[in-house]
Amino acid sequence: MSDASPETWNLTIQTPIGPQTSVATLIKQGSILTGHIAGRMGGEDITQGKIDGDRLRWVNDVQKPAKIKLTFEVQVVGDQLSGKVKMGMFGSFNVNGQRA
Repeated sequence: MSDASPETWNLTIQTPIGPQTSVATLIKQGSILTGHIAGRMGGEDITQGKIDGDRLRWVNDVQKPAKIKLTFEVQVVGDQLSGKVKMGMFGSFNVNGQRA
């Protein structure tokens, strides 16, 4: 990821009710990650974003359709990312992404 330039990523979370897609705008500022994720139910800003080499970690506090904390931990390789997202009490699920 390039420093301070917004990058758009198409994300897919594999959930028990089927794949859930969203679009993430990620901004790297040194070791800090900021941005926004938008899906079909709206969008939320990224909080607690951290960068450690090719690994990214961030939190989204989703408000709709229900309040839930999503904690993403992914690894970026080229134009792909993959990892896990913890969805509160519902457990962890695979997440994959492609740079748009």
